[in-house]
Amino acid sequence: MVELEKAKTNIGAPAWLKRAYRESAKREVRYKPITTLEPLKPEKGSKKWSELGLAQPLGKIVTELTGSEYPYSHQQETIKALLSEETKSRSIVLKGGTGSGKSLAFFLPAISLLLQGTIDFVVVCYPMKQLIEDQFHNLKRLLALIHKQTGKLITAKTYHGEQGLDEEEKLAWKEELFETERN
Repeated sequence: MVELEKAKTNIGAPAWLKRAYRESAKREVRYKPITTLEPLKPEKGSKKWSELGLAQPLGKIVTELTGSEYPYSHQQETIKALLSEETKSRSIVLKGGTGSGKSLAFFLPAISLLLQGTIDFVVVCYPMKQLIEDQFHNLKRLLALIHKQTGKLITAKTYHGEQGLDEEEKLAWKEELFETERN
């Protein structure tokens, strides 16, 4: 039994490290709280969705979708910048917490321009497959409301690589991508 206990504690470390580990394990550690921060809540913007220069009735649709007449201030500023003539050639970086509406702030100007016929397509890139799927679900809800209220159909597709697909699925992906490019 004693040998078994020794074997469990023999972690292949030098003796000095084992001693330090045993001593630190006995010591009581107390942490002194420095401060407690409340999560940041985005501020509401000063303009309504319908006052941001989006194609009509996009403001009404987003109000219905979000349950608020007012966007957050970071959404308001991003939409204003993306629809502005001065910023058409500049990159825009928007940072905010999870669920603060960053994707919506980029989707809305793009959808507005699609509805107006100013642009023909939009490509959105995300760093993770899970994020693609989550945002694609939200985008489909928005596009369904747009179609219901305007009769205009905007199609959206996702592509996240061919890893793990068999040959038949890869061929289907390629055909779907070709069809998307063609349309």
